Amino acid sequence: MDNPPDWTDEEAVVAWVNMIRDDQILEEEREFMELPWDTHPGIRKSDLFSDIERKAVDQAQQGNVQPLAELLLPLYPFNRYEAHKIRESLADSTWVMISERLCGKKAKRGRPKKTTDERRAHNLVHDAADEVPIVRRILERGYPGQGSRQIYDLTLCIVADRHNLDQETLNKYLRRSKLDRRRL
Repeated sequence: MDNPPDWTDEEAVVAWVNMIRDDQILEEEREFMELPWDTHPGIRKSDLFSDIERKAVDQAQQGNVQPLAELLLPLYPFNRYEAHKIRESLADSTWVMISERLCGKKAKRGRPKKTTDERRAHNLVHDAADEVPIVRRILERGYPGQGSRQIYDLTLCIVADRHNLDQETLNKYLRRSKLDRRRL
């Protein structure tokens, strides 16, 4: 880790934290990019699999279960590689749907409950809250002499700015109980 800039130069501190965090995110994405096939270059495995799964689930909800059933076949193209199988990455809700269809249950009426991914996509505060402890650790390691309140305040400022959120919104979300239904 590079030497951190002076604590009083807030812009430099923010740029330093963003640089470290962006490097971490790029490293995480490189791990997902290593797919054994060349048919989808530059697309993360998780994005590709979730897109295929979403389309199959949508068709199953409309009555056509064939695409969903194909995802389970061993000869399905994305099930051929031991380390990269789409059937192992299916969401729990998809497995529940498959089980219900096998047991002969009818689909539920009304709007289905949003999945965690859908809730995250709809409200940016969930992803921002996940990033708070990471940025906080970066600041604590870089500035061991600063007080915890100063570190927390700057962490909120940096994360809220990175996710285009109001700092107060993020603070309220973090102060909610872990059991609150609005938290993920």
